[in-house]
Amino acid sequence: MDAVQAANSGHPGTPMALAALGWTVFTKLRKHDPASPEWADRDRFILS
Repeated sequence: MDAVQAANSGHPGTPMALAALGWTVFTKLRKHDPASPEWADRDRFILS
């Protein structure tokens, strides 16, 4: 959001619309076990 505002270009609608989706995937759908960080079958979340 700050980058869009600072550049005075772009459209902030898409990042805002997808924020809820990203939160849901990160907190509700991914498979992970904080006690076993080396678990080979864990899901990875890459935000780029």
